[in-house]
Amino acid sequence: MFGLDRDDTPVIEDAAVPADVATDVLPIVDRDHDGVDDPVDPCIASAADNAADDDNDGIANELDSCPYNLFMTGDADGDGIPDACDPFTSEGGDHHLCVMTFTEPQLANVMWLPRAAPEVAWAANPGSLRAIPSGNEIATVIAATSLEGANVTTYQGVFSFTTNNKPGGITLWLRANPNESKASDVGCHVESMTSASPATIGVTTPTGFKDQKQLFFTAGANGLRIQGSLATVGTTVLATCRFTINNSAVTTSTAMVPLAPGRMGVTTDRWDTTLSGLYITDRP
Repeated sequence: MFGLDRDDTPVIEDAAVPADVATDVLPIVDRDHDGVDDPVDPCIASAADNAADDDNDGIANELDSCPYNLFMTGDADGDGIPDACDPFTSEGGDHHLCVMTFTEPQLANVMWLPRAAPEVAWAANPGSLRAIPSGNEIATVIAATSLEGANVTTYQGVFSFTTNNKPGGITLWLRANPNESKASDVGCHVESMTSASPATIGVTTPTGFKDQKQLFFTAGANGLRIQGSLATVGTTVLATCRFTINNSAVTTSTAMVPLAPGRMGVTTDRWDTTLSGLYITDRP
C-alpha cells in the first residue's frame, strides 16, 4: 500500500524439509510460538516481553500505549497513544502494534540477523541486544522478517551507549538492505565526528544526511531514544526522526526520501551500544 515495497519473505531457521517434499515448498515459521505464522503475526515477541512492565506503571507491555514512559499524560489527538509516544500528535489513528524487550535470547537470535560481513554481529542477552565494536568496526542487526504494519509504521528504539572516546554513531534503520550496506538505505542517524559533544542528528538517505541538528551528550554512558516513521506524501515518502538524549527535549528531523525494499534494523559505528526495547505503532 501507499507505494511502500515490503519484504515479507520468510526466513527459515533450522527447518528440515522431508525428502518427499518439493524443496521450493518450505514451511512457514512461527518464531515466537504463539500459534500465529510470522507473515501474518503483527508482533513477533515472546510471552515474557508482552507480560513485562518495563516502565513499572502497573500496565503490561502488550497493553501499554507508552511502555517506556511512566505516568504519561496528554493525548492531543485522542487516539489513546500519549503524546510522548505518539508519532503524529495532531492526527488520530495511531495504535499499539508491538513491544519487544528481547527477554528470550533464543528468539532474538533467530529474529535479529547480522548484515553480511565485514560488519560484525550484535549479541542477544536476556533483555537486550548489544554490540561492542572494536577499532573501526561497524555492527548491524536487521529483522529477519518485515515488522511493518498495514500503513504508516513507527519504531521507537530505547538505547544506551558509551563512546569509549571514539567518534562514531548509531542508526535506527527504517528500511535497510539485509545483505549488504547500500546507498538506498533510509534511517534516523546520530553521530559525533570527535569523542566529544555535540552529536549531529538527522535523516540518512540515498542522497545524503538531511536536516542536520545538534544534541549534546556526556563522555560517559548515555541514554538515547530514536523514534522513526515513514509516511507517503503524494508520490514521495516523508521520513520523520525524533531523538532524545539523556531525557533532553525531543529534537526532530525530517526529509523527503525515495524508498527501496528493506527491513527495520540498527547499526552502531564503533560505539558500545545496547538496544533494550523496541515499541512499534501503526496507522491502519
